[in-house]
Amino acid sequence: MIAKTSLVHTGVALAFTGALLITAAARATDRTVSVSGQCLRTAFPDRGSLVVTPDFQDKDIKVATRKAAESYEKIKKEVQALKLKDLELQTNEYSVNELVDYVKGKPVSRGYRARMGLQVTTSETARLGEVIAIAASNSVKDVGALSTFLSDEKSRSEREACLEEAIQHASAKAARMAHAAGARLGKIVTLVEEQGYSPQPVRPMFMEKSMALSAEAAPAPAPSIDSSSQKIQLSVNAVYSLD
Repeated sequence: MIAKTSLVHTGVALAFTGALLITAAARATDRTVSVSGQCLRTAFPDRGSLVVTPDFQDKDIKVATRKAAESYEKIKKEVQALKLKDLELQTNEYSVNELVDYVKGKPVSRGYRARMGLQVTTSETARLGEVIAIAASNSVKDVGALSTFLSDEKSRSEREACLEEAIQHASAKAARMAHAAGARLGKIVTLVEEQGYSPQPVRPMFMEKSMALSAEAAPAPAPSIDSSSQKIQLSVNAVYSLD
């Protein structure tokens, strides 16, 4: 009987000791440091675009639409002849509307207005002035929505570089904090990118201008086009163990 009792007590003692060891080990691994890392980079846009819109009015709807279409196609060919790098052409607008005045409460048609907008996008932003000159030489008075922005490829590249910088910033902060606390920085436990990343201001950064070109401006010299930089900012949250 005595032997059985001793074995039972010994087993309980061993189990209790094991529990203490497990708890102590768990507490040791609970030693962590939490930090955040930031990155703020300046990036220069590698794309620019503007919209050229032929706009014609005529009493005959067919004449108005034909003139708008012919001007659109002529401008499109002249822009293609510039051989701009990474050129993208897209129809931005096509509309035909009847112009109506009211005389003594009754509608009186003044004819029809036809518009066709051509959006021109290129990586040679500085040469967009040549597109403006083409619009002026074709008596197009509606040129606007001039913008500069980051391409998807460059935006992704800049973001990845900024993310790496933010992680390095977090690691350096964690190491300094561990040293100040008399500990040694261990392995990373968790690493999370904060949501809400976007270039500053929100994609894309517009340098919007609107211009009305007079018919007398043709032939017009190509104006210079400048693009401004934009900010890319993001942050990460990291947790490191302490040895």
